[in-house]
Formats: sequence, structure tokens, C-alpha cells
Amino acid sequence: MVYYDKFKALIIDHKDFIGYIFSMENLIAISIPYFFALMFIEVIISLIKKHDNYEIKDSFSNLGTGIISLFTGALSKFIQILTYAYIFHIFNINSFLNLNLWDEKLVTTKGFLSWVFAFIFFDFIYYLFHRYSHKINILWSAHIVHHSSERYNLSVALRQSMLQGFYSIPFYLIGAFLGIPLSIFITSKAIITIYQFWIHTREIKKLGILELILNTPSHHRVHHSRQEKYMDKNHAGVLIIWDKIFGTFMEEKDEPIYGIYPRQQTLNPLMANINPLKELIIYFIKANGFKNKFNVLFGSPLFIYYEYKINEEKIKITHNKIVNANSILTFIIALFFALIAIFMQKKLNLTYIIIIMFISTILLHINGKLNDKLNDKIERFHHE
Repeated sequence: MVYYDKFKALIIDHKDFIGYIFSMENLIAISIPYFFALMFIEVIISLIKKHDNYEIKDSFSNLGTGIISLFTGALSKFIQILTYAYIFHIFNINSFLNLNLWDEKLVTTKGFLSWVFAFIFFDFIYYLFHRYSHKINILWSAHIVHHSSERYNLSVALRQSMLQGFYSIPFYLIGAFLGIPLSIFITSKAIITIYQFWIHTREIKKLGILELILNTPSHHRVHHSRQEKYMDKNHAGVLIIWDKIFGTFMEEKDEPIYGIYPRQQTLNPLMANINPLKELIIYFIKANGFKNKFNVLFGSPLFIYYEYKINEEKIKITHNKIVNANSILTFIIALFFALIAIFMQKKLNLTYIIIIMFISTILLHINGKLNDKLNDKIERFHHE
């Protein structure tokens, strides 16, 4: 009951609650300024080399989905911590069998090996979750958000689903059953997440011997391709060896074509999250019989594609670099509120935090609607 009372007190004290759920991946929060600095450097390099890597409305959409996922991720991270700690305290093999396998003290030999083996284990768990996120419709309906940009740059790394954090919870609970301490889990997961930021770039080519072991920009470019030859390959987080062991590895032979099939029709970060889930519900309602309904939720995305004969030719995509002042202004204000929610959460009342998150999300939604409306006008102009 001691650990239960501790978590109960944590929830009641809203400041500790907010601080805890954000600090679960505090390394990520600390990394945010560096993410923006690296994106700025990539933009400069792209301009110097005359590479068409960035389009401002697309980048707004990428960063907007990242902000919204950070807000919903606060809740998913807390649920993950709570369930992980609960299982760890109620039953884990390490304690049950008195194996004494893990040590949180990194300075000892046993502690160092504990961290190394746990990191490798959680990297494998990430591989499994990521791979199944491409194979199971309900998981893909969340993960599709990350893949829906047709650009490939560092801002895409921040393009994350607001639901994926919830779906990943059961996969990582295996670590709790094995008795891996919460601190090791939290840190390992954060490092695996941060590592994957830099591999979302076209500016870094192949890296020699590192390509044999690590997930690199070259490997991950393949993963983001919408071409059939590259589809559903290279699911690794940090170590590419998992793809090589389980037959999902593909070497980059030429520049991939990025995005999803069928292609995304919105730059609205909120609707980019909602639309795939809405479509999944519609297909589920339309499906006849238990087997078809089951396949809509837990079958391959190819089941929906072939069953409902999705015709991509009807999907109109407009690529342009035109942006208006209202779009820029709404995004800047939304980003300002988001940064307050992230970096001032320990000093603000929980109610204010929720209000700030809500305002930021609404502004991002408005920003997306403005950009979609602008693209629609441009599309109509081109066809007149």
C-alpha cells in the first residue's frame, strides 16, 4: 500500500503530478532548444545546397502535431509510469525468484551492465512496437501521422501522433515483469526517442561502418518511403541489427519518395490525428460480420486498402511555398503558449496548464485550417 499511497499523493498534488509526467522524459524537454537549433542549421544547409527540403506550411504541420502529441503524451506517460510501477511492485520475476539481476547504480560493473542490457532490451521492444504499428490497423491509424508528410527533414522527427503513446504502453510493461527498475526504463526510452531525431534528414548520406549496427539517416529514409520496394522496412530505433535479424532490412539504393499511400490531404495537425481514426471507425461500421470488423481493427492496412478500393487518383495534393501572415502569426502564438506549458509547468496551477494547452491546440487547429484553405484556393486557381 506504500507505493499506492505515494502515487495517490502524487495525483492529489497537481504540481508534483505535472512535474512528474513531464519529467518522465525530461531529457526530451531539455533537448527541445537543440532540436530547433539543428533544424535551423539544416535549413541553412538546404538553402546553400539548393535542396528543396523545407516548406513552411508543412513544417508548421509537423511541429503542430509534435506539440499536440506532447500535450496528450503527458497523460499517456503518467499512465505508463503508473502501470509500470504497479506491475513492478506487485509482481516481477526478478523479485519473485530473488534473482537480483538489476542495479540502478551506473558506477558499478553490475549497474553498468544492467543499463546496457536494459537499453538493448527496450530498443528491441521499440522495434517490435514500431513494426506492429505498420502491420495492425488500429496502431497504424496513430503511427500514420508520423509518416504523412511528403518532406523529409528534422521537423518530421517531431511529427508524432497524439495517441501512439497510449498504444505503446502494453509493449513496455514487459520490462516491469522482468523487474527492470523504472528509472532505467524512463531513461532508456528517452534516449531511444532522442536518438531518432537526427536520422530524419536528407543532408547526411551513408556513414560507412556505422551502417552495419546503427539506425542511420540512410536506413530511416528507406523507412519513410511510400514506394513498394521500400515499404515496411527498417523499423529500428537505435540498433539496425533487429531489422537484419528479423528480415525487415532494406538498404537505400536511390532517393526514396516520401509520404503515405493514399496521400494525406490536410496540413491541419489536429485533423491529421483525427482523420485516420475517424476513417477507421467508418470502415469498422461498414464492415459486415465479425471477421471483417476484426480485420478492420487488427488486420493489415492492406485489408482496408483492397477491401474498400481506395482510389488515390481522386486525392488532390498541392505543393507550394506560399504562406500568409495570419498562418505565421497563429503558429507563433501557439508555439509561445506551448513553450509556457512545457517549461513553466512547475510554477503554474494545473487548471492554467490545461487552459494553456487547450488554447495552443485551438490555435494550431486554426493555423491548419488557414493553410488548407490557402492550398484549396491555389488548387482551384491552377485548374481555372
